[in-house]
Amino acid sequence: MRRNLPNLMRSPLAPFVALLANLLLVFGLYIVARIEYLFENYNYFCAVISPSRLWNVFYGGYMFDRSAIVYTNALYIVMMLFPLWLKETPLYHKLCKWVFVVVNSLTLIINLGDSVYFPYTLRRTTMGVFNEFKNENNLADVFWGELLVHWYLVLLATGLIFLMWKLYVTPQVSASQYVTAKQRLAYSGLQLALLAAVAPFAVCACRGGFDQSVRPITISNANEYVERPTECALVLNTPFSLIRTIGKDVFHVTEYFKSQEELESVFTPVHKPDSLHALNAKNVVILIVESFGREYIGALNKDLEGGNYKGYTPYVDKLIEQSTTYQYSYCNGRKSIDGMPSVLCGIPMFVEPFVLSPQSMNTYTGLPGLLRQEGYQTAFFHGANRGSMGFLAFAKKIGFEAYYGREDYAADKRFGGDADFDGHWVYGMNPSCNTIVPR
Repeated sequence: MRRNLPNLMRSPLAPFVALLANLLLVFGLYIVARIEYLFENYNYFCAVISPSRLWNVFYGGYMFDRSAIVYTNALYIVMMLFPLWLKETPLYHKLCKWVFVVVNSLTLIINLGDSVYFPYTLRRTTMGVFNEFKNENNLADVFWGELLVHWYLVLLATGLIFLMWKLYVTPQVSASQYVTAKQRLAYSGLQLALLAAVAPFAVCACRGGFDQSVRPITISNANEYVERPTECALVLNTPFSLIRTIGKDVFHVTEYFKSQEELESVFTPVHKPDSLHALNAKNVVILIVESFGREYIGALNKDLEGGNYKGYTPYVDKLIEQSTTYQYSYCNGRKSIDGMPSVLCGIPMFVEPFVLSPQSMNTYTGLPGLLRQEGYQTAFFHGANRGSMGFLAFAKKIGFEAYYGREDYAADKRFGGDADFDGHWVYGMNPSCNTIVPR
């Protein structure tokens, strides 16, 4: 136990204050690990060295770091604030210290080690790595070889772990301070209240925000803070990537054709326009509407009710009369989160929504990205709150230049501010208009 600590560390608030101080210490370790990741792979990230882009990367990193820290330190948080005066003993707090140091040493080592593996994958390591190497038998040789080459990371990890041990704050409150039943009840009540107060903030950190429309952030949300897919690795941290991809490895390579040439002889999704014809640069507007089933559209159900079925979409019916319309449609996804990959990229929902899978970090584009290459200006208009369902990050990923959510609409006084918001229009896709116009 340290000597000469402030009186606060001997008060009933000592476990809470010590908890905050120690978690701030972990934030510092994650920042150091990210800086090391940047310089270890400097050639890959040198484009983000400008102050503004670095600020975006490190701010995004804070969002993912706090999630990883709460996930990995959940047991430690409960141990420190457990509402029982009997726990306030040197032995118990030594156990808390060991739990804290061991867990955060492992996360530190994982972060530092992954900086060495990055050049081989150009992304943070996910749970898929265990399937990739499950049949390898020379991993020990590779590990020791890399350890010798990157000896400086061993020294850095050792030094940081030593600092974490030395700077750890231990509360000096003692169970012997609480003699009467009233004192014990007051102490336990305070710890229970503190634990209850911390819980919502812990959930917020894990989810990525307090807003009820925010889906728990996953690795694809890193796209919101970067300009290139490779930079997502600098925003993320490896413990978070591992935790959020548990059970998400849903892609299995199935060989239907012996070669790429054989596949393309049957079908290829790549179509090249005739170079003799110039691009007809018309405006493109794509409407994505939530729960808009065929059964609601009168023009597509003229055989119902003896030809008298009217449906619920008179304006859509008028558009259909003047439009190219297809009799048959195919389901490429079942939930709001599947909408953007399905409609704008032609990527279906597999076992898990695509944007929640590790493969969402690959390099790919969609219709907005392709038309942007042709000089189009692109924007995504979303009826829900900014960041809902991860659409902001995905819009940026596939080439949209601008994103406008409900708050942006409300902030524009030309449209009456918040007058159109009923207080509940926050979930899912909602009416979305994705506009692509020539410059």
